[in-house]
Amino acid sequence: IAYRLGLAYYLNQKLDQAEVLLQRSVELEPSSTDYALAFVLILEKQNKIESAIQAAEGALRRNPDNVPLQQTLQRLS
Repeated sequence: IAYRLGLAYYLNQKLDQAEVLLQRSVELEPSSTDYALAFVLILEKQNKIESAIQAAEGALRRNPDNVPLQQTLQRLS
Protein backbone atom coordinates (compact mmCIF):
# COMPACT_ATOMS: atom_id res chain seq x y z
CA ILE A 1 0.00 0.00 0.00
CA ALA A 2 2.83 2.42 0.81
CA TYR A 3 4.25 2.03 -2.71
CA ARG A 4 0.98 2.79 -4.46
CA LEU A 5 0.21 5.70 -2.17
CA GLY A 6 3.74 7.02 -2.73
CA LEU A 7 3.19 6.90 -6.48
CA ALA A 8 -0.12 8.72 -6.08
CA TYR A 9 1.60 11.47 -4.11
CA TYR A 10 4.29 11.66 -6.79
CA LEU A 11 1.69 12.05 -9.53
CA ASN A 12 0.10 14.85 -7.52
CA GLN A 13 3.48 16.60 -7.09
CA LYS A 14 3.55 15.95 -3.33
CA LEU A 15 7.16 14.91 -3.47
CA ASP A 16 8.00 14.99 0.24
CA GLN A 17 5.14 12.64 1.07
CA ALA A 18 6.02 10.43 -1.89
CA GLU A 19 9.62 10.17 -0.71
CA VAL A 20 8.62 9.06 2.78
CA LEU A 21 6.26 6.38 1.49
CA LEU A 22 8.59 5.08 -1.19
CA GLN A 23 11.44 4.86 1.31
CA ARG A 24 9.14 2.90 3.62
CA SER A 25 8.28 0.59 0.72
CA VAL A 26 11.96 -0.17 0.21
CA GLU A 27 12.43 -0.82 3.93
CA LEU A 28 9.49 -3.23 3.97
CA GLU A 29 10.45 -5.01 0.75
CA PRO A 30 14.17 -4.51 0.15
CA SER A 31 14.30 -7.10 -2.63
CA SER A 32 11.84 -5.16 -4.81
CA THR A 33 13.71 -3.43 -7.59
CA ASP A 34 10.54 -1.58 -8.60
CA TYR A 35 10.29 0.01 -5.16
CA ALA A 36 14.01 0.80 -5.11
CA LEU A 37 13.95 2.38 -8.56
CA ALA A 38 10.91 4.50 -7.71
CA PHE A 39 12.65 5.71 -4.55
CA VAL A 40 15.83 6.58 -6.46
CA LEU A 41 13.83 8.48 -9.08
CA ILE A 42 11.89 10.50 -6.50
CA LEU A 43 15.18 11.49 -4.86
CA GLU A 44 16.52 12.52 -8.25
CA LYS A 45 13.36 14.53 -8.97
CA GLN A 46 14.02 16.48 -5.75
CA ASN A 47 17.67 17.06 -6.75
CA LYS A 48 18.89 14.87 -3.89
CA ILE A 49 21.48 13.37 -6.19
CA GLU A 50 23.90 12.05 -3.55
CA SER A 51 21.04 10.33 -1.74
CA ALA A 52 19.76 8.93 -5.03
CA ILE A 53 23.21 7.52 -5.82
CA GLN A 54 23.47 5.93 -2.38
CA ALA A 55 20.01 4.40 -2.72
CA ALA A 56 20.81 3.06 -6.19
CA GLU A 57 24.10 1.58 -4.99
CA GLY A 58 22.33 -0.12 -2.09
CA ALA A 59 19.66 -1.54 -4.36
CA LEU A 60 22.32 -2.81 -6.77
CA ARG A 61 24.12 -4.60 -3.94
CA ARG A 62 20.91 -6.55 -3.40
CA ASN A 63 20.11 -6.91 -7.13
CA PRO A 64 23.37 -6.54 -9.08
CA ASP A 65 21.93 -7.64 -12.42
CA ASN A 66 19.12 -5.08 -12.56
CA VAL A 67 19.66 -3.13 -15.78
CA PRO A 68 17.30 -0.17 -15.04
CA LEU A 69 19.08 0.43 -11.72
CA GLN A 70 22.49 0.15 -13.41
CA GLN A 71 21.45 2.65 -16.08
CA THR A 72 20.00 5.04 -13.52
CA LEU A 73 23.15 4.93 -11.40
CA GLN A 74 25.31 5.51 -14.46
CA ARG A 75 23.20 8.52 -15.43
CA LEU A 76 23.37 9.96 -11.90
CA SER A 77 27.12 9.51 -11.52
